[in-house]
Amino acid sequence: LSSVLAFSGLSTLLASLTKSEEQIGNIGPALAMIFGFMGGGMWPAFAFPDWLNMVSKFTPNRWAIDGFLKLMYQEGGVVSILPEVLVLLGMAIVFFSLGVFRLRTKGVKVD
Repeated sequence: LSSVLAFSGLSTLLASLTKSEEQIGNIGPALAMIFGFMGGGMWPAFAFPDWLNMVSKFTPNRWAIDGFLKLMYQEGGVVSILPEVLVLLGMAIVFFSLGVFRLRTKGVKVD
């Protein structure tokens, strides 16, 4: 649920930064590929060089994948993924807040 909220917030932010559906249609897939690469979705993050490992921690994908891996391979429970859940919720709050603020400054009514 926290990863869905983080990506929903990111989508709100992206929608606030674009001027048309066509723009977001062009930007969305490119960002998905970049985040998929940087977040560890295309190969494991532990194989990244140090600099990319650090940068990848700014993507929601990385935190979601780390949480899923903990649950699958380390047999952790919900408590074991609490750091990942909290980071994703923090990202959701930041992305959504920035997106709503940006939409309001553009004159879009957001209730």
